[in-house]
Amino acid sequence: MICVVYDVSSIFCALQCASFCVNHVLPLCFRIMTSDLVAYLPTEIVQRDAKILKLQHPKEPSKHFLVYFVPDTGACYELLTVKDKHSSWFVDNAVVSSNQLIIATPLDPLFLVLPYLHSNTFHYRPLDQVLVDEQYPDITLLDGIITSVHLDHIADIKSADDCIIKYSQDKTLVWLRRKVNAVIKEMKAAGVSPGFNSELKDRDYQMYACGMVSDYIPGSLKRELLADFGIEEVEIEQVKDEVKSSKRQTENEDNEQPPKRQKVTGNKVKQQKQTRAQKQLAGVNTKGMKSMMAFFSKK
Repeated sequence: MICVVYDVSSIFCALQCASFCVNHVLPLCFRIMTSDLVAYLPTEIVQRDAKILKLQHPKEPSKHFLVYFVPDTGACYELLTVKDKHSSWFVDNAVVSSNQLIIATPLDPLFLVLPYLHSNTFHYRPLDQVLVDEQYPDITLLDGIITSVHLDHIADIKSADDCIIKYSQDKTLVWLRRKVNAVIKEMKAAGVSPGFNSELKDRDYQMYACGMVSDYIPGSLKRELLADFGIEEVEIEQVKDEVKSSKRQTENEDNEQPPKRQKVTGNKVKQQKQTRAQKQLAGVNTKGMKSMMAFFSKK
């Protein structure tokens, strides 16, 4: 049985920058729950005739990913899965035990077109001849929703009416730079930190945002983007390694076993290692608070 209810989730706002549609305002969202699945989907997907497309991944042609496509509006949503070893979710009055959360986040369709356009940089071609892929035929559906106005961000246009285009490196790099700056702006506004440095500089945000955008473009274009920002590829890998290391440290702290009873030897008490939660509680100012036993004393 599937339970569908309305919900407004701030997690979508935090993930908008990951999909780079920072000007897209997300509508009210549906929360879908089954016995082993929790998913947050925009209302547009549920109420309209949305399709799930299997498309070539923009970064790695040998891989594919799933995209929710809404033909009426031309909106695209990437399906992301957040997995954890053990997790449960509070859904209304129920607790759902599930180790994964599925989220649909907005995705700029130009990222899906870019690999096909980037593969041939010498000739003008109609868009319907650019979007040809026998392995992933669903890509042709984008031909009906992407106009010359959109393509002008990444291509030189010979005929706007017939959408005859040719890849433009200069325009694409300008467009990608705007995407990176938009991601940085959204991260700062939402208070999202890369999490690997207590004193973040603009350079840190640039490296992290470039890494995020690079996950949606071909490898050769990634090198051009990093060079445009004066960033070495090894720096991006170092940032990712530091973030992973920080995440593992946090997980290890969360998985720490509760302390054993303190051993008393004479007048000395042997201190046991505190968990992260205990450290946080130790810093709470309890001055003026009643003790728990005060509520059970006789009046």
